[in-house]
Amino acid sequence: MPGHVFISYSHASDADYVLRLADHLAKAGVRVWFDNEIIAGDRWQSVIQAQVVDCAAMIVLMSPQAANSVWVQRELLLAEAEGKPILPLLRSGKPLFRLAELHHEDVTTGRMPSEGFLARLRTHQPPPRVQAVSAVTFTEKSLLMIRHAEVLKATLAGDFAEAVRLCLEVVTDRARIMGADHPDTLDSRHNLALNVGAGGDRAEAVRLYR
Repeated sequence: MPGHVFISYSHASDADYVLRLADHLAKAGVRVWFDNEIIAGDRWQSVIQAQVVDCAAMIVLMSPQAANSVWVQRELLLAEAEGKPILPLLRSGKPLFRLAELHHEDVTTGRMPSEGFLARLRTHQPPPRVQAVSAVTFTEKSLLMIRHAEVLKATLAGDFAEAVRLCLEVVTDRARIMGADHPDTLDSRHNLALNVGAGGDRAEAVRLYR
């Protein structure tokens, strides 16, 4: 998925650190990719190239081994050619010569990057997509109200199985049209739980209430 942060590193020096780093970044809400996600049988050169091209930014773990790594150099060249932001972390030794002019953060002690570093990463990632909720037409709202009334009618008649069936349809349609957190959708979910419980499935009713 485009918009991730690509981590370039040397297996020889930083294989363990990159696992901890990826976990730390994921918990901080930063989507990352590094080469442990390559599936057996993939053409890994093509996979890496595609991931660099699609990334929002690149983290480079700098070390003497990374400086001598053909693949780290190739990943850097491609990232530079694609105009990707590059954020270096110094793991050991000296900063890579080609990145000497970039600000880097020192993590030689094995610590995780600072909150400031994470904030810089987040500025390069696109915001999460928010699903737009379409405007509710008068006809749609009227139909939903009629179906809601049918639910109440079945409930009052003691036909809880029918009420549950109708409730499920209304909940689905209200969530689709109005949004999952709309008060009308939540009201329908409440009615669904009531009818499920009245029908004898109290455990499911409790789950729906949560």
